[in-house]
Parts: sequence; C-alpha cells; structure tokens
Amino acid sequence: MDYDITEKIAHLVLTGDNSFEQHMEKQGETLRRLKCINPFYGRLIARGAELLLSLFDLDDRDFAVRLPALAHLDKPSRQQFLRAIERHLEECEHCAITYQNELDLNARIEQACCENRELILDQLEEEMPAH
Repeated sequence: MDYDITEKIAHLVLTGDNSFEQHMEKQGETLRRLKCINPFYGRLIARGAELLLSLFDLDDRDFAVRLPALAHLDKPSRQQFLRAIERHLEECEHCAITYQNELDLNARIEQACCENRELILDQLEEEMPAH
C-alpha cells in the first residue's frame, strides 16, 4: 500500500512562507507573457526538467530500466539530446524561468521537509499499519 503525504508537505510549504502564493502568482503571470521558442522542448521542460536531465544522464542499463521504450538510445545520443535541452534553456526565456521555478519549488519543498522532519515522520507512522 502506498502512503501519500503530499498534501501535508504542500501545506507545510504554503505555511512556511507567507509570500509563497503571491510569488507563485507572479511567476505565473510572467510565464503567461512569454512564449516558448520551441514547444517540443517546452512541453518536456514543463513536465519536469530536473527529472528529464537526470534520466537522460543515467548509464545505459539504468536508463533502459527506467525508460524501456527509449532503451534504444545510447549514451552519446542521450548526451546530444541533453545538450539540445541545455541550449534551449539558455535561449528560451520562458523555459529558463520554468526551470528556475522548478528548482525554487524543489528547494522550498526540501526546506519544509527538513524543518518539519519529525512532524512528517509522525504522519507516516500514523498512516502505516503496525507490524
């Protein structure tokens, strides 16, 4: 059985910074004014650039396990794709901001988890059945 404490973590992130919602709203407004210069890359980056970058940087065996449909792509091909993504992030203001927002949100989540470690562990213990 899976245990999902994402709502609790989201609440901790929201309550950890009084200006967070305003910050997110401002970021959204900025992104709405900008357009991606290459929607193919833009759609991928919008789904999570950090994950994409880390997956395509895996060794061949791990990549094939995680993405079997793309297992035919060898490391040099994936590195070429990564360079194209990185170039896009340098050239496209929309995607650069999207990526920076992702990094910022991830840092806020990590901070909230670190600051509330005991609370989160308690929550997990409550949700998990006793053995």
